[in-house]
Amino acid sequence: MNNFNFLKEYQKLQHGIMFDKIVNLGFAFIGYCKIDKPAFWNVALANRLLSNEEVSKVEETFKSLGYKSTIYFENRKDLQAFVIFLKEKGYKKEYEDSWMFWQDKDIDKRYFSAAKKVTTEKELKIFLRTFNACYQKMILKMLMEN
Repeated sequence: MNNFNFLKEYQKLQHGIMFDKIVNLGFAFIGYCKIDKPAFWNVALANRLLSNEEVSKVEETFKSLGYKSTIYFENRKDLQAFVIFLKEKGYKKEYEDSWMFWQDKDIDKRYFSAAKKVTTEKELKIFLRTFNACYQKMILKMLMEN
């Protein structure tokens, strides 16, 4: 599995959590959230330099949904021309994720199917209890150190 396929799988995992819907344009996958309007929650995931027509299609789709057009892609050398192209069209960098990818290594996805959506009050309580027991202390410690 390459990095883009991982990001695409991650986007699918977030469907129903972060994204209310994912629209497959063939050349990009638009994930958007009906409640949260910030660009971080509403992105078109791309894996290559898009043509002017393709970027226009992304923009039209976002406009029809009432969102700012945001294109999300991996920071790779072969996409540097895409960065220049987008800047020339008036785009600017909003944020950069910090994914940890290892070159020439497969991503272990055997547990992807174990992720499930919380659908009941009981499941939410279990999730929150688990989160608080496992991560809350670690996060608080990291915040206190910084």
